Amino acid sequence: MPTFHTFGPVEGRTDGRTLGVTRRCAMCAQDITVYVKPDDWHRFVDGESFIQEIFPYLTPDQRELLLNGFCGPCFDKFCPPDDD
Repeated sequence: MPTFHTFGPVEGRTDGRTLGVTRRCAMCAQDITVYVKPDDWHRFVDGESFIQEIFPYLTPDQRELLLNGFCGPCFDKFCPPDDD
């Protein structure tokens, strides 16, 4: 099983069509797996574009997990939305 270290502790498994990327939330320590296209993962690791352009099919919470290592609920606690 390949391990990617570029963005902290990330592990991945592929079946050739999808890559299951598992990341542990930095706050709650929950392991969460996000499934992406292998070519998109390599584009992301290589910094080819913005994450929302590479993974438009992921939710904002999934992209945040891949980018910064926080699950959705923990990110909301860490960076609460502005109440304008």
